[in-house]
Amino acid sequence: MDTTPPPSDESRAQAERALRAIRNVDDGADPGAEAFALSNDFTDRQLERLRALWRRRGRRVGSDRSV
Repeated sequence: MDTTPPPSDESRAQAERALRAIRNVDDGADPGAEAFALSNDFTDRQLERLRALWRRRGRRVGSDRSV
């Protein structure tokens, strides 16, 4: 029996974007442009996660400061 949890919505969306890029390349799109777009999308998502982490930590540190 497979006990692997189902993929998250984000993982599913990422897989769909990758498959769409492959279909676009199969239909004649520029492979470099498709790879670049996927890379930019990935980087944007990771930066948003990092910014959210910094905001959470900034709030926590800011609330511990005594002025």
